[in-house]
Amino acid sequence: MVAAKQGREEECLQLAGECLDMALPRGLALPAVTARWALGVMHLGMGRAEEALGALDEAVKVPGVF
Repeated sequence: MVAAKQGREEECLQLAGECLDMALPRGLALPAVTARWALGVMHLGMGRAEEALGALDEAVKVPGVF
């Protein structure tokens, strides 16, 4: 999330991807949601509202969240 808020896109994408690769197969909802939330925050900060909405929408679709 820190990389996202600081606009470090490459680092954010890498870390979020690693997190999702570990969390999703194991059914770990909180890390998966946090990674996708970070992507949404990053996209919003860079003025890419449509990409942000996509990432945030995916965050609530993680099994076990709702």
